[in-house]
Amino acid sequence: MIKHGREWHLDDAECLEQFKKKDAEFQEKVIQWAESRLVKMKTKNPCVTSYGLKHICENTIGQYVHNDEMKAAMILCGFTSFNKNELNQFYNITKKSVKEARQEAREFYLTKK
Repeated sequence: MIKHGREWHLDDAECLEQFKKKDAEFQEKVIQWAESRLVKMKTKNPCVTSYGLKHICENTIGQYVHNDEMKAAMILCGFTSFNKNELNQFYNITKKSVKEARQEAREFYLTKK
């Protein structure tokens, strides 16, 4: 979002606050999606951001997920953000788990058409 001529986004506390306003079923779906598919590693994965993850999650759970909601879920699941001051954040996720989650989302999406 552009605010006062520059990129603007919510900080971690604001993301969590907004996420907790969503219904419990939605929160559980997003958290369960991340916990059951994404595997932590020690270093940053520069190949996918919170924005990319939100799209993968959406295609799997069949519901819209806001970028800030994805960030909140990642915080609650214990993932580390390597660029908290950026709109789209990188996390400590293995490339293999992202690849598998993308494949699952693709298959789920294609079966819904």
